[in-house]
Amino acid sequence: MQKTAKILFFGAVGFAIGSVAYHYLSNRIKRKNNKNEYEYDEEEEEEEEEEDDSSYFDPSKIDLEARHFGVFIVRRDLKMGKGKICAQCGHAALGLFCKVLKHVPPVAEKWNDVFCKNFFYCADEAEMRKIEIMAQENNLLTEIIRDAGRTQIAANSATVLAIGPATIDQVNIVAEGLSPIK
Repeated sequence: MQKTAKILFFGAVGFAIGSVAYHYLSNRIKRKNNKNEYEYDEEEEEEEEEEDDSSYFDPSKIDLEARHFGVFIVRRDLKMGKGKICAQCGHAALGLFCKVLKHVPPVAEKWNDVFCKNFFYCADEAEMRKIEIMAQENNLLTEIIRDAGRTQIAANSATVLAIGPATIDQVNIVAEGLSPIK
């Protein structure tokens, strides 16, 4: 019975995140000729509160033929519940997808079909920052999610770091020594 409850819980969380992502992205992404081709809506970007400083990123260095992953680093010291982790990772996935769509549209189109994700714990915000710097030095886009402070976590706390598009070798570099979330 407990296994069924977990499956239903995570199914519901996944459905909720997917629904929110769909409604959010439908305003930011325009379909071209009803095909699976997308373009990033620059006007919508200008309305964003947070500035996207991806000046370190060079899209020409991305191997478009490689399999790309998203890496999600969750702070263990915040002791977030499973639902909170799911919600924060959902926000991170959406933020990362929007950056990938803006900078590397062919990868975003692949991710629309298959988005492989890897989840790890880091000890605290200091370790998260070190991983972010390492990821940026390896030409990976990063997105840090900050909590609004309405539930379990203090306002403006960095909860999740999303990294991508990463090849498996890059995943191994940024996640070295981190424990996977099970």
